[in-house]
Amino acid sequence: MRSKMHTIYRMLATIVALGATASLTAADIVLWDDPDPATPGITSQNNGLKVTPVTSTIGNSAVIGEVDHGSASWFSSISPETPIDVSPYQGDPFTFSFDWYVPAVNAADPNDMFYTQIDFDGVNSGSAGFITIADQAGSGWQTYIWTGTIAPTATTALPLFIIADGGFGPDRNPTPGPLMYIDNVKFTVTPQAVPEPSTTALGLVGVLGWLLRRRRG
Repeated sequence: MRSKMHTIYRMLATIVALGATASLTAADIVLWDDPDPATPGITSQNNGLKVTPVTSTIGNSAVIGEVDHGSASWFSSISPETPIDVSPYQGDPFTFSFDWYVPAVNAADPNDMFYTQIDFDGVNSGSAGFITIADQAGSGWQTYIWTGTIAPTATTALPLFIIADGGFGPDRNPTPGPLMYIDNVKFTVTPQAVPEPSTTALGLVGVLGWLLRRRRG
């Protein structure tokens, strides 16, 4: 009897240990979703860079966003109309993504590039990409994905898509006209798993306690 009870205790202890590590996981939460990039939803910063919804003839979505350099000079960007509230997601991973396409004929100068930036509470907290637009002409639709982590004390986030006229060089004379197209702009967070004892584990703890009391009785 002693040997059987000892075996039962060991089995229960193992199951409880495994069950106690169970986690609650949440799906990705979309904080900015603009499938047909245009205003409202996207706003232009600085000197006139704009995104205009146009009917697609190049096989992505029915409506896509045409990025026009316009009168923009050097650094200009597009972003959500207002900063995004990220206070519930401090320290959680984020993903900034969009589809993009550079037609064979475009208004990009040789050194024009685009990149992305994330501002937390109004402060530049990192950038990525730095893709020369003309080099991608006629390459078809591509998906840009940038992942990072929400700053641990951030209350707002502002993801930016930035055009650098002439790159980081002296060429700051934009040629008006479409540079590229973007589509399916998204900014999501993935809440981290929250460790929590599973229902099974809690139930087995109760069974173990009952067996111990029964044996002692």
